[in-house]
Amino acid sequence: MLKQQAKLVARLVYLADIVLTTVAFFAAFWIRDELLPFLAPDRFPTGLYPLNEYIKIFPLVVVIWSVLLFRHRSYRSHRTVSINTEAIQTLEIVAIGTVALATTAWLFRMSELSRTWFAIFFLLDAVLLISERLLLRLLARWVRERGMNYRTIVIVGTGRRAREIVQLIEEHKYWGYRILGFITDGHHLPAEMSRYPVLGDLARLRKLLEEGTGDPEMAIDEVIFAVTRRKLEASRSIFRLCEELGVRTRVAMSFFPTRNARVEFEELNGVPLISFTTTPSNVAQLALKRSLDVAISVGLIALSAPLVLFAALAIKLSSPGAVFFKQERMGLNGRIFTLYKFRTMIEDAHRRRTEIQHLNEMNGPVFKVKADPRVTGVGRLLRKFSLDELPQLWNVLRGDMSLVGPRPPIPEEVILYERWQKRRLSMKPGLTCLWQISGRNNVDFNRGLELDLQYIDNWSPSLDFKIMLRTIPAVLLGRGAS
Repeated sequence: MLKQQAKLVARLVYLADIVLTTVAFFAAFWIRDELLPFLAPDRFPTGLYPLNEYIKIFPLVVVIWSVLLFRHRSYRSHRTVSINTEAIQTLEIVAIGTVALATTAWLFRMSELSRTWFAIFFLLDAVLLISERLLLRLLARWVRERGMNYRTIVIVGTGRRAREIVQLIEEHKYWGYRILGFITDGHHLPAEMSRYPVLGDLARLRKLLEEGTGDPEMAIDEVIFAVTRRKLEASRSIFRLCEELGVRTRVAMSFFPTRNARVEFEELNGVPLISFTTTPSNVAQLALKRSLDVAISVGLIALSAPLVLFAALAIKLSSPGAVFFKQERMGLNGRIFTLYKFRTMIEDAHRRRTEIQHLNEMNGPVFKVKADPRVTGVGRLLRKFSLDELPQLWNVLRGDMSLVGPRPPIPEEVILYERWQKRRLSMKPGLTCLWQISGRNNVDFNRGLELDLQYIDNWSPSLDFKIMLRTIPAVLLGRGAS
């Protein structure tokens, strides 16, 4: 019954999402076509192309939004998910959908679609869907705080883990959980938990699950295991019984204490896996990141072609040697790749490094000299505005690098890393990063690594966007020079 109710609610919410997206679609057209020309005739002197031109892409909107909404598991139970998390997820869905829609329009040369309309549609749909979820949350909390729409749970275990779960549930009444009692695992139930009964041992739980009590208040909706690994093994038959009866089972996974890793559940061809990861794993977000890498790098390669030719000519005429500098760097999880830059130093610069080793201004394994005598006059100019990095757009296009990510180190530096420092290799390296926009030469090695790990731990498409925006003034003012 509960599962049928959950499916019905999910279908109704999905239908509401599509209806609100439809409202945003046509409201955006009316605002741009009628309202803006009326309010600001100087800026918007004309309306849009006929509505029929926009209706052509409406089925695509329904398909894209449906795929994204279900791909992000928008209709699972959100009892224990914060409203902020759900709002950010909804914003990402609308953003990815709008970008996908705009990209499709650009690829198929649908120039009749207004860019202003895309922006208005994005804002309206985001506001409507987030408001809908907020109202649903408020309604659900109101209902649950009055003892309705709750789920009854039994906690297996009476030790520290069990007490922590009880504390969490009591601090979040709006989750809608009611603790029926404990199943003992040999620990004495602390006095502060005595308000909940001890129902018995695993044999008693089996009887309650199989036979019930006839009392609706004693019906078990979920079983939470908060025991040690050894005792969990002894509960295998209860797991199978819950599976047969359709009772949801949860396990408190505190066997492997983690500092930074997130715990995720996955399935490998029917084999359940518990994953511990410190890196981004959202497939849709990573696909968006890669799509933007390709699209933006192609655009920048085309736009910078005259500048690249001018820089290559200046390098060739000003000093002997190749135009491009190639160097092995370490990428994602230690993969070696060839990084391309404009040559900014004299031809035998690498062999002469020992002569200026005493001038190194950086701590840690990094070598950096602000007034490096090996840098040519043209090279100094290219470095000041980070123009020597332009050939790395080819590395981005190939997939060795991303537009945003920790800068790729040389293998000789990585050998000297401490173990915790190697985590910066767990994400694809980039052209720009938090370290870069903070002024690389003014930030010491350890602080730079902290910024890289901060980026990895807090990554999102919006963070990439902020870093790219901050990179523009850093490059123009010469603050991100390498």
